[in-house]
Amino acid sequence: MATKNRNIPLSIDDELLAEIDRMAEAKKESRSAIMRQAIREGLPVMEKGGNADTVALDGELSKDVDQICKAGKMNRAKAIIECIRTGAQACFNRVMREQVIQSHNPEEAESLLASLETLHGAEEPMNREWRTALRQRGAAVLRLWDILMHVPEAWRRYQLIERLVKIRRSPGGGGGRVWGAGLSTDEIEWQVKMADKYGIGAHYPEAETAAREAARQREDWTHRNLVSDYFSQGSPLE
Repeated sequence: MATKNRNIPLSIDDELLAEIDRMAEAKKESRSAIMRQAIREGLPVMEKGGNADTVALDGELSKDVDQICKAGKMNRAKAIIECIRTGAQACFNRVMREQVIQSHNPEEAESLLASLETLHGAEEPMNREWRTALRQRGAAVLRLWDILMHVPEAWRRYQLIERLVKIRRSPGGGGGRVWGAGLSTDEIEWQVKMADKYGIGAHYPEAETAAREAARQREDWTHRNLVSDYFSQGSPLE
C-alpha cells in the first residue's frame, strides 16, 4: 500500500533555511528532500535525549577513514569506532599528564608522570598488539618444533629444505625460495643429491634428469589419484 505524503506547516528561521539551501545546492537535491533526510537522521538523536555521538571529519581525515574502510572491508561507523578505541588510551594519557602538571609541584609531577608512563606503556594499544603478536609467534614456533621432534618425516623434510636453501644461496645455486614452493620431499632430496654428487650449478647427466622426470610423472599421477579419492569420499569437514 502506497504511503500518502502530507503537507505540514513548518516555521524555519532564515539562518536554518540558508543552511538547508546550501546543502540542497551541494547535493543537487530539493529543499524538501534535504529536510526529510535531516528529520529521519535526527530522530534517533532526539530519541536518545540529544546525546547521540556525532563526528564531523575534515577532508584529509575523511580520506583516511575511507582508506581504512576499503582496506578493512568495514563501514565508516565501525572504522571510526575502531580508530577511537585505538587512540582513546593515548588521548586519556595526554589529558592525565596535563592534569598532573597543572595540579602538582614540579617534583611531585615528575614522580607521578614517571609512574603514569610506566602504566600507560603497558596499556598502550600498539604495545598490546606487539605482545599479542609475540605470544602468537611463540605458540607457532612451539607447535612447529613439537611436530619436528615427534614426526620423523617432518624432521627429514626440514633438514632437506634447509640443505637446499643453502645450496641455492651458494654461488651458481640459482636462487629461488624453497619453503612454501610446493616441492615434494622426493624432489628436494633429488636436488640436494645432485648438488652433492655433481657440484652446485653443474649440468646433470641426461640419464639422471630423464629418470627424475619419469619419477615426477609417477608422483604427479599418485597425487592426482589421492586428491580424487579424497573428494570422491567427501570432505571430513562436511
